[in-house]
Amino acid sequence: QKTITQYLKEEGVEGRIVSEFVNGVNKANYNQGNGLNGLAGAVSLCPIVTGDLFIIKEGNVEMVKKLAWRSASQIQLGATVTKIRIHQDNRYEVQTRTVDVGDKYDAVIIAAPLELTDLIVERVNEDGSTTSIPLDFHPVEYQVTHSNWFRGELNTSYFRSGKGTVGSKLWNWVTGAKTSVIPTAVYVTEKGAVSEAFSSIGKKSEDVYKFFSSEKLQQQDLKGKYFVDTPTEIAHRKWNAYPRFSPPEKFGTFLPIAGERIYYPNAIESAVSALEVMAIGAKNAALLASRAVRGVHERRKQERRQKRKTSEL
Repeated sequence: QKTITQYLKEEGVEGRIVSEFVNGVNKANYNQGNGLNGLAGAVSLCPIVTGDLFIIKEGNVEMVKKLAWRSASQIQLGATVTKIRIHQDNRYEVQTRTVDVGDKYDAVIIAAPLELTDLIVERVNEDGSTTSIPLDFHPVEYQVTHSNWFRGELNTSYFRSGKGTVGSKLWNWVTGAKTSVIPTAVYVTEKGAVSEAFSSIGKKSEDVYKFFSSEKLQQQDLKGKYFVDTPTEIAHRKWNAYPRFSPPEKFGTFLPIAGERIYYPNAIESAVSALEVMAIGAKNAALLASRAVRGVHERRKQERRQKRKTSEL
């Protein structure tokens, strides 16, 4: 319930290490500065502190694909869920934009952020009419982030360390020697974030760079500043990347409808957003659902046994 700056100050860490180094890491990871909450800031710093950072060569989506394959789940791609109907038998029907009537399930886990959906939940009454049911969740404002990929020659003079003329060399942070080699990553300080159009730059190959930013970067605006000439845009993507953290934070619940077997793992994202954290949220939701469904199946077995005893009598 405090900012990363406040937390670090209480721990005796302040000054340039926070305004420059910590801010640069947070801008690169969350496209937000040191105003984010302490937990998010601590998670953001973990790879820097421990040195343990891994990527999946084909992209993180491959991990999701492999997990889905190993679970032997039936997956319907491109089927946007629009409605969940709670039937009289306490089972759930999931409808999509292309399917008005779906199968019934014992439990539902809502894996998408509710803020970014138009999901409707309704209860089917005995007479066939329906009653809309509100979802209990804390709305989160998401940080819009642009991923811009460009090919071109980076302007080394703009990214020099300290004052100098065009062509001045950069400091190698590791050896302390001057070098004309562009670093593999460029971050921004609190001061720099005010004037720079990017939140971080990553070098992907000899002449390909990925820029993270809050707005789409235009090729013509980069010439003479970040690039020597007008770069070629390779790809661009805009997405609601992560929540905007602003302590004191408010937290939602894993149970958006009290008494129902509908679960919301994204409730944890108000505290911190990371692939590993979402895995924890998903596990919590799965455990809640598993326990509830086992209870449902046990009650149904007991009901069937009771019916058999009654019929035998």
